[in-house]
Amino acid sequence: MTQDDRTAALAPSQSTVREATRLEITKLDGSAEKWRLELSPDQLALYSPTEPQPFVFPRVDVAEKIQLVEGVRSLMLKTFPKKPIFRLERQDFKTLLDWLGPPTAEELSKALKKRFGPGLILGCVLLLISLPLVQNPAAGLAPFAYGLVNFALGGLMVTTWAIARFNPHRICFLLEAAWLGLVTFGPIMRIARGGSWWWLIFIAFMLLLAKVALGQYRRFAGTGKQAAASQARNLVGECRR
Repeated sequence: MTQDDRTAALAPSQSTVREATRLEITKLDGSAEKWRLELSPDQLALYSPTEPQPFVFPRVDVAEKIQLVEGVRSLMLKTFPKKPIFRLERQDFKTLLDWLGPPTAEELSKALKKRFGPGLILGCVLLLISLPLVQNPAAGLAPFAYGLVNFALGGLMVTTWAIARFNPHRICFLLEAAWLGLVTFGPIMRIARGGSWWWLIFIAFMLLLAKVALGQYRRFAGTGKQAAASQARNLVGECRR
């Protein structure tokens, strides 16, 4: 934990404690350690079973210091050195989402740019390796078929990156889920042709990531209308000038 977080970890007032909603969360580090999460009107507090003081985050700072993973009902503390992850029960996670309120268009833009920042490089690499090699029998090179799957993966990734960069929209998470589903095509074909069943672990992991992406798509519902309203206000302001 950083020194700033340690300084901010002050005991909440008695009035805040009385108003707080208390939830139990489980640390996902193999220890299954139980922490207490308290939601009050103006702050979020985390109580560790081994620390004398809670870790308190003002409500205005929560979006910067805590990351939600909706697909697996978890939260990650971004400012802690090891970035611990905690699991919540379904109803408790809904309570936390209700406390946070709907995400803003600005939060969506930040999340997309951080998530898909390397997307252009990855997409271009996939597009390049999808190109067919020139046949050269003299050199012993057989013709290499056009990599349709890699081309689709590369094109989809570049498209997603462009949307996230120039016109942020939650559809990027839907495209990410489709991309992850397409990634499983190769392993599925290998298994169908008699390949190792260990590929099922990779497929399951990709599908889990796709589920997380779909959770983010649902979480940012309504941000498109916020962005449109903001653009309309800016346009009206410019016309009045």
